[in-house]
Amino acid sequence: MLVLPFMLLSGFFGSKVVWFLRPIYGISFFRYAYQAMFLNEYDGLLLECMEIPKEKMGYCDPVGDFDSPQNVKESLFRLMLSTIGCLALSYLLMRVLVKQGK
Repeated sequence: MLVLPFMLLSGFFGSKVVWFLRPIYGISFFRYAYQAMFLNEYDGLLLECMEIPKEKMGYCDPVGDFDSPQNVKESLFRLMLSTIGCLALSYLLMRVLVKQGK
């Protein structure tokens, strides 16, 4: 039930959501996993299109265009925190449901 909103609000739609859905955007583990993988892959990479002058409309900068607010370490740290938070929440909910069933 939580995975689909996390998926939808983690990337393309994340910056265009209404204010009351912003907390889901902030705790989405998909967002931080994608940021970490993207920055790990493209940071420091020299592509052919980077060598073309800007006047010829061929210049590209994947990391600059991505505009990530975090670096790889921060993304992984937030991913770890959101994962631990989801696990703790599910554990607490299971404890409450087991007590109600007795």
